[in-house]
Amino acid sequence: MKRILLAEDEPITRRGLKKMIEEVIGGYQVAGEAADGQEALLLLDRLRPDVLLTDIRMPQMDGLALIRRARERRGEMPIIVISG
Repeated sequence: MKRILLAEDEPITRRGLKKMIEEVIGGYQVAGEAADGQEALLLLDRLRPDVLLTDIRMPQMDGLALIRRARERRGEMPIIVISG
């Protein structure tokens, strides 16, 4: 099962994405959830997920900055970008 790190600042959207990923799509587990890019970066190093799914607009560190930093650490990891 592939492990996903989910970075999204809106709790209701985060819950909906988690449910869709784990229950509708299947084959994936949300290994960690972050409300902003800084939190996601910490979890990225700690959890070592297979995939990063991130929103673009978040407080503290936006998704684009998160993507740049994630590429420095885990260049091979697939990244999915979402935006409202």
